[in-house]
Amino acid sequence: MALLPNGPAMPDNDDRHGLMDLKLKKRFSRCARPQTLQGEYLRHPRSKRFSLDIMSRRVRSALLVAAVLAASLSIAQAFPQDAQPTSARPGSQSYTLDGIVINPLTGKPISGAKAQITGSPVFAWSGPDGRFHFENIKSAQVSLEVEKQEFFWQKTPSQLFSGFIRIVNLGGESPQVIVNLVPAAVISGRLVDPDGKPVANSELRLVHSYIWEGLKTARIRSSAVTNSQGGFRFDWLTPGTYYVRADPGDGWWGEDRPGSPNNPYWEGYPITYYGGGRDLKTASPITVDFGQQVKIHFQLPQAQLFYQVSGRVVGLAPESGFSVWFAGPDGQKDYCWCLPNPPGPKGHFAMNVPAGHYNVHADMRRLGDLQGVAVRRVDVTGDITHLLLTVKPLLTVPVHVQPTRWPVANIDLIGMSGPFVARGVPVSVGPPAGPYEMLHPGPGTYRAEITVREPWYVASARSGDTNLLAENLTVTAETPVQPIEIVLQRDIATINGNISFDGKPASGVVLLIPKSAPRRAVTISVGPTGEFQMANLPPGEYGAYALDRIDGLAYADPGVMRKYSSGEKLLRVPPNGNVTLNIELQKF
Repeated sequence: MALLPNGPAMPDNDDRHGLMDLKLKKRFSRCARPQTLQGEYLRHPRSKRFSLDIMSRRVRSALLVAAVLAASLSIAQAFPQDAQPTSARPGSQSYTLDGIVINPLTGKPISGAKAQITGSPVFAWSGPDGRFHFENIKSAQVSLEVEKQEFFWQKTPSQLFSGFIRIVNLGGESPQVIVNLVPAAVISGRLVDPDGKPVANSELRLVHSYIWEGLKTARIRSSAVTNSQGGFRFDWLTPGTYYVRADPGDGWWGEDRPGSPNNPYWEGYPITYYGGGRDLKTASPITVDFGQQVKIHFQLPQAQLFYQVSGRVVGLAPESGFSVWFAGPDGQKDYCWCLPNPPGPKGHFAMNVPAGHYNVHADMRRLGDLQGVAVRRVDVTGDITHLLLTVKPLLTVPVHVQPTRWPVANIDLIGMSGPFVARGVPVSVGPPAGPYEMLHPGPGTYRAEITVREPWYVASARSGDTNLLAENLTVTAETPVQPIEIVLQRDIATINGNISFDGKPASGVVLLIPKSAPRRAVTISVGPTGEFQMANLPPGEYGAYALDRIDGLAYADPGVMRKYSSGEKLLRVPPNGNVTLNIELQKF
């Protein structure tokens, strides 16, 4: 299943269903029919010989009945009554299912949760005691789904799904199904102007800060529009760190400068983060946990002067549209001018932005597909006229993979706008042998995400002098991208070992950070026995750590990992080797 809108992802069917024996009651409809042994009647009892034959048959019948009864008794002793298969006619067997929905944080029942058997129009709601009930279930195995708005099913500490889904095996004498749903977090508040008056119909964006490939990254999670009282609400949030950003108006919705009704200048509120400032570095983080509801009072700074920037976009293809947008300190589309297809006369644009340093982008699109880009650095301290943006077609990047015929690899150049990440367009490379090419969205900074089929791994990936396993790829309008060279190998090794704490086995996470490519770290979850094993470890030199958890740990940042250097072990893994690691647990 796809990701929820800006939310957690659902696993595939094999993972999300699992197998769990649920406790159900079986009912049978039986028709008891008396069984009688029919005797034989002597029609002509005049012959003693005939009478003896009849008696012999009676003896044989009696012996046969006795043998059948003895065999039946043996079978009954070998198979208890509860385990014997029934001979009920089709449709005569049905089941009931009882369950209860609980909040594991408080131990209290959850009412109003919807329980449904997949493929059935029948559903049940959990009552005030959290219980739900199904009856007359005809199938011997069903898929049970339980969900409630703003609640998650927590499969593991790092796996959150919108609902509980499990395969249910029917039959047997066992207790009711217990469904644990954890409440989501909520961030709400009011947006007001410098005088404390509510700001209505203003757009707010929620930015989620998280760890991706060992580094802190951010993405816009969702948006909201303030009501007449300036109120807003972001719900159904997973635990983590968030920032709230206000986009109250970019000059188009501002007001004329007081006393100058014919003046083209505007005053308005620039894009501002909660806590002040126009970027994440000066914003106030909001950290939430399960079920936590945080309210904030968001006050905008004083209105600022917006200057007019106008010009032309040249190099546009026939019947193509374009947009012009200004990226601020965070690299986001802070102020945008968009036109439908085809563009206006000769590609003219005009917009209003506050003073600042910007990267001005022009995107050329045809039928929604990006065809070309232009990027130019602009410092806005007053009006700017006749700004020229020359669009150039997208470049192609040659991609070479060794070995050329096998296996298949997938490459994704992911755009990095400041601390933000925006998905790129992936390309598959692989057999048959030969060169491949991929498009990239023009000048910018990109992180290469390369995946291959096991047991292969990426031994190296370079573009010119850039090590794509450890560095970002910077693309400029003047310099073409060097071919991407990828080398795959499969001489994987095996690792096993133990985690201990104060001389006793301990659960946790083994973190193996390659010295040459920290973003390609390997993690191994370890249970209460402290023992672990993994059979697909790429060879190389690693820094090994054992931590109780790693969620929120920027492990690719050397400055962050210095805190755990006392417990680090140097691990050298030879090709096709077998290594052992015994390591002491550290607290995160």
